[in-house]
Amino acid sequence: MEKYGSLDWTLNEALRQFIPAAEDGGVFLPKEYKQPMTDWNNMPEGSYEEQIYRDLVAVYVTHDLSLSDFDASYQAVLKESYRFGGYSFPLASALMSSSSSSSSASLSSASLSSHSSASSSSSFIEMELPTVTTDSYVNHNPSNADINGTVVSEGGTSVTERGAVWATSPNPTISDHKVAAIGGGAGSFELNISGIGYSTVYVRAYATNTAGTAYGSDVSFVPELCLAKGTRIQLSDGSHKNIEDISYDDKLLVWNFDDGKFDTACPVWVKQEATTDRYNLLTFSDGSQLKTINQHRIFNKQAGAFTWPMTDDTPLGSTSFSASGEEVTLVSKEVIHEEVQYYNVITDSHFNLFANGILTSCRLNNLYPIENMKFVKSTRQDRPRKEFSEISDRFYYGLRLWEQTTDAGELYSYVYRLEKIEQMVMVDAER
Repeated sequence: MEKYGSLDWTLNEALRQFIPAAEDGGVFLPKEYKQPMTDWNNMPEGSYEEQIYRDLVAVYVTHDLSLSDFDASYQAVLKESYRFGGYSFPLASALMSSSSSSSSASLSSASLSSHSSASSSSSFIEMELPTVTTDSYVNHNPSNADINGTVVSEGGTSVTERGAVWATSPNPTISDHKVAAIGGGAGSFELNISGIGYSTVYVRAYATNTAGTAYGSDVSFVPELCLAKGTRIQLSDGSHKNIEDISYDDKLLVWNFDDGKFDTACPVWVKQEATTDRYNLLTFSDGSQLKTINQHRIFNKQAGAFTWPMTDDTPLGSTSFSASGEEVTLVSKEVIHEEVQYYNVITDSHFNLFANGILTSCRLNNLYPIENMKFVKSTRQDRPRKEFSEISDRFYYGLRLWEQTTDAGELYSYVYRLEKIEQMVMVDAER
């Protein structure tokens, strides 16, 4: 049980400490909550404490109780002062106010009229947290996403604020990043969060009433890392196709880091068209340019991995690898603010491809450190198939999940996101 007086208490719990127990005609008032009297009339009007006090008095009104209903020993207890929410008052004042015809202080019969009609069969007046759900998200571009939520129930008192919270770790709270929606109350709402960066983002809806703040379930997403429309993808026969024209039957030129050589692979996943308002323009020493969306990774020889090009992980001067088998150097990078359509492709078992002649890939390609264009494999144990029992063979083998070191839950989320994007494309195609 929470410390007495905490604002996290529900009204039900508070009343269990104060109201008469019908079974034995007494009250339960722990002595440790006793403290010097502070005038309860100084409670701020409309405050949480005042509301609880009013509801307490309403219980006595509803059950038509007065001080004389208790024997002398209980009357003595009731006349003492007890703490509630940082304030103290004698419970007898509540009884006397409720039985008195005078409208003393702020406890007039009018102020209690909404309570006095409550059913006498109900021992407690419940005040609960709201119920809120996180419904969906749409990641629009490198810096923001739209979030949808619904306040299913206000919990007995009005929801004064609702919105979304997010962080780069699970179960974010209002102490993390918070964006409030316009207005309160029950029903659905939509808002936009910004500044989400490039890591996995966890977001959930929240709603606040006088009982506290409740949260919906987490949803997580990775800001989309893609290539701009018109990017030339090299096929294994030496020809090229624009990324928007790539199909699952195409044989792409890839780099096999297991054997350290060029190889051939078909896509295991293809992302169809989406639109954003900016892209990164990367220029290399051989004159080639690459338009990436968000932080689509490029091979970085110095790092021995595929790294985000717009961060300090890939400084100017970083060495990459071209489809001609030559090393190239990153000589400039800039953000261009203009609308662009984008796509993405992950190749089966190899992940990577050559885009405008530059070796690019996703984070899953960082299975092991890379030296001299080959994986430096460790002796770590393969992960069992049953760990990913709900993932299809297509993605289990195509993404080499048994070799990945990422947490299983995050890999499930990653695969779910790929499947969800595919399903959205299929639905759009059927319209």
